[in-house]
Formats: sequence, structure tokens, C-alpha cells
Amino acid sequence: MKISKNLVLNQKDIQNTSKTNAAKNRGVALNSKGVQTKEISIKLLLDSLFSDLVGKQKSNDTVLHILKDENILQNIKNTTLDIKSAIINLKSKNLSPKSLLNLENLLLDIDKIDSKSLQRYIGKSGIFLESKLANITKNPKEQILNDTKAIFLQLKKEIVSKSEQFPKDTLAKIDKVLTNINYYQLLSLSSAANILYLPLMWEGLDEGQISIKKLKKKRYFCEINLKLKEYGQTDLLIMLFEDVNINISIFVQNQGFLARIRENLQILKQSINSVGLSVSNLYLYDSVKNKNIKKETKKYSNDQQIGSGVSFYV
Repeated sequence: MKISKNLVLNQKDIQNTSKTNAAKNRGVALNSKGVQTKEISIKLLLDSLFSDLVGKQKSNDTVLHILKDENILQNIKNTTLDIKSAIINLKSKNLSPKSLLNLENLLLDIDKIDSKSLQRYIGKSGIFLESKLANITKNPKEQILNDTKAIFLQLKKEIVSKSEQFPKDTLAKIDKVLTNINYYQLLSLSSAANILYLPLMWEGLDEGQISIKKLKKKRYFCEINLKLKEYGQTDLLIMLFEDVNINISIFVQNQGFLARIRENLQILKQSINSVGLSVSNLYLYDSVKNKNIKKETKKYSNDQQIGSGVSFYV
């Protein structure tokens, strides 16, 4: 995909978008939670919050409280479906094969994902675009060519300039993806962590979150929270130590699913061993009966955490 000169030359315009839009909404009063969805769009709200955070008119905690309002996230999640729909809408249009390939590469298939593909996605997730633009020294086009936010900003320009060629809802889907990225950019900034949305293709998944933290004594802690369409809530707490040894605790809501996992624990251990890891302990719990165990394990990881981590919403 070609990045237009405007996108590269007007870097300050991109970086200052939040300030410009926020200025238009100075007079909008916010309710106790900071949200008036009828009077102000989510995008403009995020712009206003960003301006207030940078200008120190709102604290990090206040911004975090507003961002975690369910009404905001409810309106911008399921971005995977929007990306898939946009690809279908655009395949029949006059876009270069490379443009479509860039879009398709944004989607990660659960059956093909590995550590390298995950690492690549983090770098091009869109939440780092402004910092990339601020630190560009040479070859700016190459540095932002595969950035998710840059791709969608350029795509939006093409759609706006040729609106008659595209389905009416295509621009709305593109805007939703960009708003999603803006949300997680602001969430990352206000929480001093890297938080992003992972467009994962997994038919059995409703939603989920993956959090990774570095702990003391060269240990790492990973919490995986999944809401599965068929089996409900399933949570995994994983501790990595000495580079290859792991402790795993699995908390399952559905009793039938709990029984199936128990029957296949040996296969799970063998699969983990096959990728070079050694399972020191593997525990399986009823998430309702053993909720205190999960709470204590999470508390331990929080007490041992060093610095910020990274979180993925899927």
C-alpha cells in the first residue's frame, strides 16, 4: 500500500488531531462517569480525554475510570468482525493486491499464531504510530508502511475521495477500527502500560484478555481470561520461571468442559513439553468453588510485579 505524501509530511497534523478535536468540545459537560454518549461521540470524547491527560487537567486514575465505563468499550469492540467485513467490501474495488494483503495480514488466525507473529503484531498494532512519527529520522514511509493505524488512516482517505465506489457502511467500519486503536492508545498512556486489541480469528471465542507481567526473581506471569461461546468463562494463570519451567492453574466455569480437560490433562502436558517447556505443576479448578485460590494467585503476581506489562484484548 502506498502511503500518501500528506500522511508523511503532515505528521504534526496527525499528532495534534486530539488537541484540535478536543478544542471543539470544551463546552460539553460530562456526567459523573465522564460520558454523555448522546451529546458527544466516543471519538471526540477520547480526543478530549487525551487533551485533558496531556494538559494534566485530569489524572491518570480519572481517565482510566472513564475509559473502563462499559458503554465505551461496548461500542467499539468486535473489531475483528469489522476488519473482516471491510476486506469483503473492498475486495471488489479498485485497490492494489498489496493493499488487500496489508488488511488481511492484520487478522491473526488462532491456529497459526506463534510467538514471532505475535511479536510482529505488537509492533504494528497502531498504538505506537504517534511515537514512531515523532522519532522518524529516515525512511519514514518504510517505518509506518505496515502500521495498522497508518493503513486505516490512508484507507479512510481513499474511501472519502471515492465514496461513491464503496458500500455506505465501509467508512463507518473503518472509523470504528480507528476509534478502537485510539481507545487503547489512551488506555496505554493513562496506565503506563502497553495495552492493545488483538484481532484474533477464533470462532469459539466471544471475548478475552491476555496480560503478561515481569516478576521478581526472573519470573513471568501470564493471565488469560476467555469467554468461550460454548463453555463460558475459562481462566488460566501461568507462571514461567528458570526460562523453561511453568506452573499452570486452570479455572473453568462449565462442569462438562472441566471434565473434558481433566480427561486430557496428559495430552496437554505432552503438547506443552513438545514446544520446549517443562510443566512443573498443573492444577485444574472449579472457578466458582475455588475463586479464593485464583484471587490469592493474582495477588501474589501483583505483589511481585516489576514495572508495567502488556495486555491484549481479543
